[in-house]
Formats: sequence, structure tokens, C-alpha cells
Amino acid sequence: MVLSLSAGEFQVGKGTFYLKGGFAGLTKELDTDVTTFSLVEQHKNIFSSNWFYKFNFTWIDSDKLKQAQSSVNSGINRFNSSSSVIQIPSVEYRVKGLDINFVIGKDFINKDNEDTYLGAGLLLGASMPWIESDNSKQDNIDLAKKGYKILKDTKTKVMTFKMGLNVSGAKKIMPMVSIYGYGSWAYQTGRVKNSDVDTSIHINGEFREFDAGIRFEPISTKTKIGFITLSPKLYANLGYRYSYWRLNNIKINVIGVDFKFDKSDLEMKNSIIYAGVGYSF
Repeated sequence: MVLSLSAGEFQVGKGTFYLKGGFAGLTKELDTDVTTFSLVEQHKNIFSSNWFYKFNFTWIDSDKLKQAQSSVNSGINRFNSSSSVIQIPSVEYRVKGLDINFVIGKDFINKDNEDTYLGAGLLLGASMPWIESDNSKQDNIDLAKKGYKILKDTKTKVMTFKMGLNVSGAKKIMPMVSIYGYGSWAYQTGRVKNSDVDTSIHINGEFREFDAGIRFEPISTKTKIGFITLSPKLYANLGYRYSYWRLNNIKINVIGVDFKFDKSDLEMKNSIIYAGVGYSF
């Protein structure tokens, strides 16, 4: 928060969220619309050195994902340990959560008042999504009245910490206009817990993120006060961000039915177009 007082950008994004694997019945990739809200610093040099920091705090909120009847039923009835046949019209999921990334690194190239640079650094962060399943639909209630097993609403909470590498760059292409981009890879480790599971499960995985955009700076100046150089800026940008989380070997029952199901990787992906406004000193 102290760092954000001297530099910061607010972004709003719209795009698509994808979810696949790890949960009972999620044998196919599901997608839904998603909205993101981010507090970001793309790149900020520490005083006049080539060392820089950057951060991204992103809140994710998806619409509901509806699991198709055929894929759920085929998965459940294939491994169902009971003698009764289970029929599920649909299962709805909603994903929310916070993703945090902080990078400290060094530029190999830096000129044009930070509008042109190339650097690499250490990424540290955390991901805290939770996934809610909603089975309390009228179709399910009607099935329960006919003797089928009623399903439960569940919430799955994920908490991971990540550490990895980030490469960032930007290029000034004309006065007041620059293009930028970065790529990140990180190892993740943490825990996942479902409301129907008594103990949490330890998980490992990976995180990848790619971001590219164009930046417009109507105000950009440089002022030197003693040994400190201030560079007041006001800017806006438009960009695209792709984020990918993979968590290995997860087995969670989010539908409340007792049957055998092998562990699988849980994959979550965000594909976002965003617009932002920001300032720095």
C-alpha cells in the first residue's frame, strides 16, 4: 500500500473464465463470462536505479458455469458405488477470488523515462479463489421427490502461494504512445478444502501469465529534486491478459454423491481484455 501511494493503476476487465478437471463430473472444459478489477503497477524504477518493482492485485468474479447433464451423468453412473441410478439435470458453479502478484527485479535496458525498458525479476504471490456449486434448482428438487439422491451445495476454497520468474518489457513507438508486455511463470503450493471434506488437501501446481497492451501518456515530465528524480505521469492503456493455474492431483466431490473418482489436474484460465487509468510520480 505504501508503494501504491507513489504509483498505481486501476483496471477493469471483461472476458472468459475456463474451468476443467479436479471435480467430480468436470470432464469437459466449461466457460463463462468473468469480470476483473485490478490495482496494478506495470513497472516502477526504485529512485533512479535500474532496480524496479511491479504488482498486480486482481479480484475475479464469474457468472455461473452450468455443467452439461450428459457429462455429469456419464461420469457419476460409471463409478457410482450404489445400486441406484443417479440423474442430474445440471450443476452450476461460480468462481470468485483474489490473485496477488509482486515482482522485484532489474532492468537490462532502461531509457525514455521508463517508456522503453527490458528487465527480469523474482515473482512472489498468492492465489485465493473459491468455487461454489449450486444444486438447489427446481429440477433437482423434482428428481428428489421421485426417489433420486438429492445433491448438496458446496464451496471449495483454494489457497496457494507461488514463486517464480517474470520478464517485462516496453517500447516507446511515438510521442505519448508505448507498447508493453510481460510473461510470468511460477511454482504454486498450498491447500484446497471443500465444505464436505473434513481435512484440507495439500496441492502443488504451476501458474503462468501473459500480458500485452498499448499505453497512452498525455502527461509525462521529469523533475530532479536533489538526488531524487520525479517523473509525474498520467496515462491510460488497453490490453489483453491471459492467466493459467494448474493444480495437480485433486479429488473433490462437489456434488454430494459418494462414488469413486480418480484424481485429476484442476485447470483454471482467464482470458481478459482490460482498460486502465493510472498515475505515477
